[in-house]
Amino acid sequence: MFFEVPSSTEWQIADTARVFKPNWFVDISNEVNIKKQVLEVYEVEIHKWPHPRSIEGVEHLARWHGATMGVEVAEAFILGRNIE
Repeated sequence: MFFEVPSSTEWQIADTARVFKPNWFVDISNEVNIKKQVLEVYEVEIHKWPHPRSIEGVEHLARWHGATMGVEVAEAFILGRNIE
């Protein structure tokens, strides 16, 4: 599974790198508050709004992915390899 990194993934030049096109979504409605609390620990990585890697930016992205899947909030991934 490949995951999205706000302010990194979307800043790539499309012709030089793969564009993040998720094909696997996980409903994180029950975990989103825990995710936000954990992100606050990463003081160097988290910035103030309106930076995409702010708590608000991460929440907006989760709400967008959720809206595309019909849930409150979701985490988006690219399934790179599936081994059963």
